Amino acid sequence: MLDIKSILTFILSCVSKKDPRFVIKGYEHVTDTKTGITIHMYDRWFKITYDDENVAVQDDFTILEQEVVWKIKEAITPREVLQERHDDYKPLQCARRKSLSDLYQNPTPLNNTEPTEEVGAVAYKG
Repeated sequence: MLDIKSILTFILSCVSKKDPRFVIKGYEHVTDTKTGITIHMYDRWFKITYDDENVAVQDDFTILEQEVVWKIKEAITPREVLQERHDDYKPLQCARRKSLSDLYQNPTPLNNTEPTEEVGAVAYKG
């Protein structure tokens, strides 16, 4: 079996050099014309397909392999688009982090204060 990280690094190298073997479609897709695989890279998730069938999804890759895929994504996305997305993401990230912090600073439990007993429920006996 070939080393997956080396395959992804090869793709990154070719995409960075604008090798015609790899066809870039927008900011989210790279197709290898020799193998027929397509890498679909969205903002937070990616997958690899062959003939519209999933070959692998993000969870199938190690963290180091995932890093290479995200470098491919950066290589096909214009700098101004990356900057715009980064600028938009920062306030959203800060708001989510503050929301999480607030839940711990001022906890508001979601306890049901009026529990309902099921009619005709049978007792659990293990």
